[in-house]
Amino acid sequence: MTTFMISPSFSSTFHTHPALAPNYLFRQTNSDIESQMTPLILDRESLYITLNRLENDVDLFHWGIYLWKGLAKSDGIGKYFHVTDRNCPDKFLYEETRSPDIRRAINVLVALKIAIVKPAQWDRLGELLSQVHIHELTTCRTWVLEALKALDKEGIVKLKDGGVENIERECLKYARIRGKIIQQSDYCKF
Repeated sequence: MTTFMISPSFSSTFHTHPALAPNYLFRQTNSDIESQMTPLILDRESLYITLNRLENDVDLFHWGIYLWKGLAKSDGIGKYFHVTDRNCPDKFLYEETRSPDIRRAINVLVALKIAIVKPAQWDRLGELLSQVHIHELTTCRTWVLEALKALDKEGIVKLKDGGVENIERECLKYARIRGKIIQQSDYCKF
C-alpha cells in the first residue's frame, strides 16, 4: 500500500490500493439461492453512487463512488472511491481501489448512475476525488456529497438545480426499499 499526504492543511491521508476493494464492501454471492440472483446491469464507462448494506445494521449504509469501466479493460473492470474509518476508527481516510465486478455483490443495495465518464477523464476523476476535503465530521455519506459538488464544478457530473440534496434523498429512498436497485439519477444531466 502506498500512502500520500495530500497537503499539510488537510487532515486526510490518501491510500492507493493496487489490490481489490475490501471484501466486506462487495461480498460475492455464496449460496445456491444467492448465485441465482439477477446481476446488476451496469452501463459501461459510467459513474455510480453505491450504497452498500452493512452487516451490523440494516438502516445504515456505506456510501461510495464506483466507476464501471466495462469487462474488456486491462486494468480492472472498475474503480471504487470512498472514505472509510475501517483501519482508523477515529478518522476517515480516502481510498481508491481497483474493484471487482460488483454486479453480483449481495450487499450492494443501490447503484445510482450519475455520469458517463470516458477513459480520457478517468485519471482526472481520481485526482479530483482524492482532493475532496476530509475533516473531523466527515462520514462516507458527507464525503460522497462533497465529491458530487467537486465533480459538478469540474464538469464530470452535471447536476440539476438542488442536485446534491435531491440525489441524497434519491439514494436513501432506493436503499430503504431493501432490494437491489440500479437507476439513473433524476437529478443529473446526461
